[in-house]
Order: sequence, then structure tokens, then C-alpha cells
Amino acid sequence: MIGLWCVPLGELTLPEALAAWPGACAEPIALTYAPEACRFARWEAGTLRGPDGPLPLDRIFEARVFQRQCEMRWLQGSGGRGPAVLLRADDRQGREPHPGAYRIDALDVLERTYLLWGEGVRAAPGGGGGDRLGWSRLADHRIGVLEVPHTGLAAGAPLWLLAREYLGAADGYGNVQVLEECLCDLVTADALPRGVAGG
Repeated sequence: MIGLWCVPLGELTLPEALAAWPGACAEPIALTYAPEACRFARWEAGTLRGPDGPLPLDRIFEARVFQRQCEMRWLQGSGGRGPAVLLRADDRQGREPHPGAYRIDALDVLERTYLLWGEGVRAAPGGGGGDRLGWSRLADHRIGVLEVPHTGLAAGAPLWLLAREYLGAADGYGNVQVLEECLCDLVTADALPRGVAGG
């Protein structure tokens, strides 16, 4: 069986949830939702940074902070606090990583991709696009610009969001369902896993 540890962190503010990110899970990316936009960010020293600096955490109502082995989810409730949970891959029969943690035993794991809208654009003179300080830009005339924390995206190149689906028994009749899905990374075509759609 393939395991996924779920660690409920309790009712936290977003800064408290970000402070709970495990140091062993390096270089995380965040997908954030605010009333004005859905944005990608980088987790750095307990805060979320976009290409132009820190994001206003008080505007964010949902965040998924992730990398290949961990994902932390937070959803704002009342008073700026909300439930936070840490999901951590465990492919061996490990011990509980945290009091209150529980393990989901999956029968299989499928890697999935979501193609992000737009294509990489060249840097404009004066830094108006392309790759600046570890960020690239996706653009499409119908939706505008999406800043992504990915270095070196070529002009015209697409980018995918990589995810893992943990599959398990749905009932006593042999049916299987997705128990959890964890976001993992942003990847270009050459980094897509074999056999995954788009690769």
C-alpha cells in the first residue's frame, strides 16, 4: 500500500499556517485565491512572495502550498482563521509524524497534469515579461498574463501543473475512487512523467 499522512493543524490564520510548513519540504510553491485574482506565489521565510514582492495575506481566502512530497491546505473561515491540514507522502509503513495525524492507505497513485492557460512570452526591454528573478510569464490574448514561479520558460512553451491522485477502495464491491489529490510542481513538457497526458 502507498501511504499519505494527513496532519490536521487546527484553526489557524494564514500566517500561522505558513509558519507550520515543514522545513524538510524545500522550495514550495503556492496557489492562492483572493477576491481579485488567483495567483501563484513562492513560500519564503513564512510568507508568500509574488514576482514583485510579498502578497497581501489578509486578501487571501484559500491557499494550497505544495512541492513534490508535501501539500498544506488552508481555507479561511470566520475571523480570519480557518482549518489547515498538511498532507505528506509516505511510501513506507512509517510512524505517525504528528499527534492527531492519520494515514490514508492508497491502492495506487496516478500522476495527473493540468495545462495552464497561455504560453511563455519573451522578456520585454525593461523587464516587462519573460524570466525575472525565478519567475516566468504565461500570456494569452483572451485572458491576459499569469506570473508563474518557474525559471527559464521558453517563448511559446506551455506549462503544466503536476498532481498526484491517491486511489482507494470506494466500497465492498471492488470500486475505486480518488481519496485525495495533491498538487506537486510546475513542469515543462520535457519534465512530464512518462505516460502522463501531455508528456
